[in-house]
Amino acid sequence: MKTFFLQLLSTLAFVSAKDYADYIETTVTEEGSILLLGDSWAAISGDYAANICGLKTTRLITNDAENGSTANEWAENEKAVESMTKAEYDYEYVWLSLGGNDFLDNKCDIDMAEEVAADIVTVIGQVVDNSPNENIKILYLGYAVPSDDVCGNGMTSELFETMTYTIFGAIKASDYAKYVTLHDISEMFMPWGSDLSD
Repeated sequence: MKTFFLQLLSTLAFVSAKDYADYIETTVTEEGSILLLGDSWAAISGDYAANICGLKTTRLITNDAENGSTANEWAENEKAVESMTKAEYDYEYVWLSLGGNDFLDNKCDIDMAEEVAADIVTVIGQVVDNSPNENIKILYLGYAVPSDDVCGNGMTSELFETMTYTIFGAIKASDYAKYVTLHDISEMFMPWGSDLSD
């Protein structure tokens, strides 16, 4: 499973929009089907992720992510429950992207990290408890550090790192840990301690 997720990350990072057409195939299979949930990191991928992950075979994908949405909204409104109960397929994989907007909407208030983490664990539980696939696999990546100092005073890297580790820790300590693969993507784009840049 780890190889699958690393393949997704490396391919998405290096395949250009021009190359995208090379991955579109006509064969569709429910095997390896993917459900995307959460905020804009998942929402903007569209069918791109499915075609990249499928390589020679296009995987079935459903994108229920919503731009600007928060972990709190997903947890309180049981959006994941809705996604699972209306599901057309017994998804094998879920890519969950949540927490970033909660953090940014509250001016990078690190005191709310545990609350955000708890909401994310709640959403993971909603996915697992409502999935017809008892072997469902969930990917949670965290976030890359923004190219702008969004938290101010040069604190962005440190605060994003703290938020990520708080969320990862809560997931690892939860009853749903065995369903989740955690992969910290922050350093894939910019090493800690460097100047913020593109």
